[in-house]
This record gives sequence, C-alpha cells and structure tokens, in this order.
Amino acid sequence: MRSFVLIFIFFFCLTACQNTGFVFDSEPGSDDDVPDTNESPTPLNPIDPTTSSVSLLSLNLEQEGEVFILEVGQTQDLSFQVQFSDGTIENSITSILNWPNGSTETILWQSDNTTVASVDQGRVTALHEGVALIGASVGEKNILVDFVVNPQTSSEKTLTQLSFYQDSYSQTSSRSFLITLDGSYSDQTSFSNQYADNVSLRLGCSLLLSSSRPAVAEITQAGAVIPKANGATNLIAACGSVQTLSVLTISGLDVDAPFAGTETLESLAIVGLEDEQTSGSEASLFCDVTFNGGTVSNASGDFVSPGGQIYSIIWSSSDESIFSIDENTVNFLVYGEATLQAEVDGMSTTQEIAVKMSTEWAATSTDYFLSSNDEFTLTEETNGGYGSYPNALYGAPWTGGTDVVSLGGGGSILIHLQDYVVVDGVGVDFTVFENPVLADVLFAERARVLVSENGTDFFEFSCDEWNTAENYPGCAGVNPVNALASPFNPSISGGDSFDLADVGLTSVSYILIEDLNTCVEGDPTYPLCGVSYTQGFDLDSLVIINGQQE
Repeated sequence: MRSFVLIFIFFFCLTACQNTGFVFDSEPGSDDDVPDTNESPTPLNPIDPTTSSVSLLSLNLEQEGEVFILEVGQTQDLSFQVQFSDGTIENSITSILNWPNGSTETILWQSDNTTVASVDQGRVTALHEGVALIGASVGEKNILVDFVVNPQTSSEKTLTQLSFYQDSYSQTSSRSFLITLDGSYSDQTSFSNQYADNVSLRLGCSLLLSSSRPAVAEITQAGAVIPKANGATNLIAACGSVQTLSVLTISGLDVDAPFAGTETLESLAIVGLEDEQTSGSEASLFCDVTFNGGTVSNASGDFVSPGGQIYSIIWSSSDESIFSIDENTVNFLVYGEATLQAEVDGMSTTQEIAVKMSTEWAATSTDYFLSSNDEFTLTEETNGGYGSYPNALYGAPWTGGTDVVSLGGGGSILIHLQDYVVVDGVGVDFTVFENPVLADVLFAERARVLVSENGTDFFEFSCDEWNTAENYPGCAGVNPVNALASPFNPSISGGDSFDLADVGLTSVSYILIEDLNTCVEGDPTYPLCGVSYTQGFDLDSLVIINGQQE
C-alpha cells in the first residue's frame, strides 16, 4: 500500500511540476532548470521561430544570493539579465522581455507556496513563516530562488531593566518624599532619575509600586513614600515581568514597627537566569529568598526580610576569567563553564553556567545553507544515486524524495564549510535534513554524524541506530522535514539537530555523514529500501543555526 501511495504521489508531483513549467527541486538560481526529457520543453510564452533565428542563451538573477531571508511583511524585488545568441543583452527584466526582433514576451512568475510568499512582476512579499520557492520562466529558461520567511521581529520598544535611582533610602522624620526610577529599553535607549508619573507614560505597561512592610512605610502609585514607623521595608517597582526593589530605612519616629518574632531563613534560589549564556553579554542577578514568615522575590543586593531585618546577597563566580560579577550584574566574558553562587546569612545556592560562542551574522543568506562555495566529497555505495549533485544539497530543505543525494548503503559525504562555520552557541548548532516518512511506522534510513575542526580528527555524535522504540536518538535521518516552517527554528522545522557541546568542540568546518546500512531484514525500512531505485541516507539540506565567519 505504501509503495502505491509513494508512486501515486511521485507521478502527481511530476505532472504538476511539468504543467506549471517549473521544476521546483532543481538548483536555485541556475539557468538550466528544465525537465530532463527526450522532448524539447515547450516555452510557456513561445516565440514564433519563423520571425527570428535569435535564441535565448542565458537567464541570470541580478540580485546576489541563492537564498533570500525575509521577515513576515517584508518584500524583495527580483530582476534578471537576459543574453541572446546575437550578443544582445537585456537588463532589469521583471515583467516584459523585448526580443531583438521587436516581439515581446511576458515573464511568468510563480511561488510554490503562496501561503508563505507571493510574487507579482518580480516583487516577492513575505506572508507567513516558512519556506517558498520563487520561479521565473521566459522562453525555454527558468530561474528558481529559495525564500525563507521568519517571524516578524517585534518593533515595539519593551522595557528590559528597571531600578530605583538610589540603591537604598533612609528617612529620619515622618515627612513624605518622592522616589525616582531608572530604566532601559530593548532598543538600547534609557531614562534616568524620572518620577513615577513620567515613567508610567514612558513604559507602555502598568507601573506598580508597593512596600513589603506597609507598617513601616506606604508608597503611592505616584511614587510618594509615606513613613509610618521605625523599621525597614522593601520598596518594590514592577512593570510586567521586570521588577526591582530598594531598601528603605525609617528612624526618628515615635513608634516602632511590630517585629515578627523569631525569623528563620528557609531557602534561597537563583531565578531568571538561563544555564546557557552568550559570550559578550551581561545579565542582572536575582534571588527568591524564603523565610518562615514569607518570601522576598527578585532580591538582588540588599533587601528587607518579612520580619524587618536587612540582609545582603553576596554573589561570586568560581572563575572570573569566564564570567565576572560587578555588584549585581554578571558579565559573560569568554567561552567556558563556571559556577555562580549566591549567599545570604550563611546559606548559599549555586547554578552552573555555560558561556557559549556568540553567533555572527553571515555575509550572505546563502551561507546559512550548503552552497557552491562549500566543498563536498561523496562516497557513493550500494544503490546510491541523485538527480543533481551537489546542486540538490543547496539551499533550504524541501519535503520529497527528488531533491536529495542518496548515499547508498554504507555511503558517506564529507562537507567542508568554506565561509561560515558552525560554532557552539546557545542551544543546538546545526540541523541535518533527510526525507524520512512517518506512516504506520517510521521509515528512516539512518546515518551517524561526525564533525571536525581540521578535517583529520573527527568526533562522533552518539547515535543509537537500532533503538526503534525511542526513534533512534542521536542519529540523522529520523525526523521528517516540515518544509512549511522556518529551518532556523528547530522546534518546528523537523530534521535532526546537533549541539557541538555534546562532542566538546567550540567550532567545526567539517561535517561527515555516514549511512549506517540499515536496509536489513527486520528493520522498519525493509523490504521497501531494498527494492527502491535508490538506497541509504538521502541528504536534502543542512542549516547552520549558530555560526561565525571563517
């Protein structure tokens, strides 16, 4: 039944692609993307051969790049240059081509995924996160270009940090006073020493001011502090998830705030800090401190306990060459691992922090994928095969079995990244895309992945190739491709992702993929794998998520 379905899908897709004039699994950006048949392809807008002996020699995209990356809502104008056999060259072609004999021809533009991106006379509009292939057809020539559409980056300015203008306050009378605040935004702008009313207008969210011990002092939403009794309290300012506090001490009044009695420190926890951080970044430090009488949340330096005692958090790093601490801010300096410690009144807690390599923008969008700039060494074994090598590997991943390179049983491919290499950044670092099929069982032709910095010493990712129950953890060729999703988001893209931290390398420029020869009796791929035209791991694409320029 599966064989019948696969054959049906194959002929359906082949017929559909030929009817549209495009072959969507050919090399993006090439000028020879026409079906390979015994008959000459028929132009979509044919020129009468009796009126001109001039032929169209080449069709070249004028914009640089094999892959374009847009955000939802953005546009990209495409145009191309045409060269005729008589030496005539036409530039900036988007809608109409003028032939040397004076006739004209309309350019046919088409998107294979109009949900993700549309195209009109060369203008591509990004509509939804995912991948689309944009094609232009004129005469007997086609151009195909990959487009990756990412979610729209929020242009809304958000608050990233909030603090009181003073680290602490003291008052020796019952006279009220106004506090002021500092803050910074996601666009790197900031404000300083601003009254609460002004801050509320700036923030775009509701500023909430409170006192942890109203019996000592109250604070209004306008920022007016009203002393009530001798003692200490936390003044708290919060805007959404951003919160800060400052210690206020009141003295010189006729009444003392009630004391809660015996107070016991019960627990201490570092909050709001991820275990993986990027070198060159910084973060504010916070703790939740729990006493028998209640919890002080998001404490950073000095704070007042529910019972009215003033405590201090002492922060330290086990290796200040990896990250250092300046007051209540941690600065992540270089790649490595160290321990962060917070201590309050003899009680301490720790968190292991891995500082990762920073990711750089690639010089061109093509560099995030395999391209003609990279080098490939294919060792093809039993029943290996491909339609176009290495062109089938270029650009974004696609669902299907035609735009791939089959390694054959026991075959391999060595990829040497030339311009943009993989680094050990935050999260997974690269994703390998194959074409597994999820039906009654998972049809997965597995491979192991090895990486190297120098092309000689290779380190293998642990791969459990026979563990059917857990879907072959650590292997490539397991998770189906979601071609409608952004390949840069491993949580939705499909494919199999790898983290250099698992092999202890900071960067690699060589990736070796070896087929595990799993087409054996008893494997879920058998016997279909044995009777198919090609066999073994089918490499579709590779996407670099964390990278740096070589």
